[in-house]
Amino acid sequence: MLYAEENDGQTPPAYWYKPGADGTWQTILRNSGHITGKEITHCPSVDHYISTWYHYGQRHTTDAPLEYRVPLPAGYINWYAIYLFKVEDTANYFHLGDSANLPRFPKQWFLTRKSGGSPTGNDSICLRHDDVANLWFVDGHVESCNEVRLDALGFTYILDGNGNEL
Repeated sequence: MLYAEENDGQTPPAYWYKPGADGTWQTILRNSGHITGKEITHCPSVDHYISTWYHYGQRHTTDAPLEYRVPLPAGYINWYAIYLFKVEDTANYFHLGDSANLPRFPKQWFLTRKSGGSPTGNDSICLRHDDVANLWFVDGHVESCNEVRLDALGFTYILDGNGNEL
């Protein structure tokens, strides 16, 4: 929220790429000083593999209405950011959530989307907390969402805690 307030309502992009450089939302927040340690992006329940920054995925902009999406800046090939303050139903619009990718599960992923990426499982939401996934919504609340709630939110590709598609 602080980053968006300082950047004309824009979130850091979930992923960005231009020739010679790329990065993720965690990189931008680290480099801008909004986060200083891994702990805030590290899920305490994930201790069974070598830690990365990618325990939570930011929502992919393909799930966002066009009016929420930040236009692609000049020189960039990818830039997945939204105008956070344009979101209308903030209590039902998730922005961050427990993520995973396959076939390298349980490695986590830097973004997530409701359609869940692909048959490889990239960008998937993951029920890694006793059959729930924790999601942060734009109104500021965090919710433990079970499969029924995720279905209601429009998720079509969900992984259980073992990385199996539901």
